[in-house]
Order: sequence, then structure tokens, then C-alpha cells
Amino acid sequence: MKRYWARVVDGIVTEVIVADDSITEEARGIALAKSRGGDWYITDKNAWYGQPKDGETPVVRGTFAGAGYGYDATNDTFFPPMPREVGDWLFSPERHQWESV
Repeated sequence: MKRYWARVVDGIVTEVIVADDSITEEARGIALAKSRGGDWYITDKNAWYGQPKDGETPVVRGTFAGAGYGYDATNDTFFPPMPREVGDWLFSPERHQWESV
């Protein structure tokens, strides 16, 4: 089975790769860190703003990560970049998205 892994440097996702999970999550994360640098976390292709795309499977780490997304280590969750539209924005950890205030 394939899993998506996000590389996080200073709280920002710099890349997402696909790797097989023939070894444990912890071992894969350690191997990626040693070979490619940064911290590596599984990101869930099924996760969409805290909800499962398929409507059933529990999500991992809030939302599917992409380059430029942030990683909140306290809540162990990925979040999208702040919108570029003019205005004031507040991140909602419950909804895993930015909201206009």
C-alpha cells in the first residue's frame, strides 16, 4: 500500500511524496529524515478540511498537505496557507480552514 508523506521544515510543508509502507510509520519517517532532511509526517489523501472525502474513513492530521501548507505540531494537523484575498483571516482549528473575520 502507498502512503503520502509530507516533509516539514520550520513548520511549512516543502514537498509531498508517495512511498510504500513496507516498513513501520516510525521507521519510514526516520529513514526519510535521514536521507532527505526535515521532519516527515503521513498526510491523508482522504482528508478534506477535517472531513473524510469518502464520508466514512477517519482522517489523519486534518487535511491533505501540499507544498506551502503549514503544520501545527501542538495539534498534529496540517493547514492550508492563508488566503491571499484582502481582509482579516482567522484560522479555525475545528474546521481546518481560514475564515474571514
